[in-house]
Amino acid sequence: MNKVIVVIGAGKGVGLEIARKFGQNGFRVGLVGRNADKLAALQEVLHLEGVESAVSVADAKNTGDLRRAMAEFSSHFGRIDVVLYNPPGSLRSAYKKALEIESVELTEFLQVRLIGALEAAKLSYPYLLESSGSLIYTSGQSDRFAYPNTAMLGVPQAGLKLMAEHLFHELQESGIFVGYTPLDNPPMYADEAEEARRDDVPEGFFLSERVTAVDVAEKVFEQVANKGPHEVRVRSSIKL
Repeated sequence: MNKVIVVIGAGKGVGLEIARKFGQNGFRVGLVGRNADKLAALQEVLHLEGVESAVSVADAKNTGDLRRAMAEFSSHFGRIDVVLYNPPGSLRSAYKKALEIESVELTEFLQVRLIGALEAAKLSYPYLLESSGSLIYTSGQSDRFAYPNTAMLGVPQAGLKLMAEHLFHELQESGIFVGYTPLDNPPMYADEAEEARRDDVPEGFFLSERVTAVDVAEKVFEQVANKGPHEVRVRSSIKL
């Protein structure tokens, strides 16, 4: 029976490219996201490329949603081998000075990036214990560097970095690998038209060097295949 990866926070960038990469290597794919139409579009792309997939509409902030999604995929596929936790939060509105952040905004990011990540680990545990599987978290370099206007991103990422390390040590003896994958910057989509239309980065956003979503997929697949190292940084590979 082919292995299964569940992508929590599946979108047109990292989520799609990781689904593709694992699918090309024999995995079946479970896609989790909040928008049914967007999930259906991703599923159609994968279908045309010969990748078997299923979808579950769920909000990463909602434990009940995630519990249902994991149960649905386990029932549908018969197993779960890899869980990728990848919901970014609302990046377009995230870039601001620390004193400009409203507490409700920070709470939202903490819920998505840290608390949801822990709940995903708890809910994934019985499935990954059975398969001796892997749990992977994507993140960013704001977890350790106070780049200007990134406090709302960096504070939850710093918490996630430490949480992932705790989980890595705690779950080793159970045969579960926990990986942490910080990206140098928001990854470019493979589809140039989709990259031009994206609304999850600040208006006018530009960096001279960028990570690509394909880069992330390659690194994550290698990290899972080798079950290590725990932390794999994805560096910029394209100069603009």
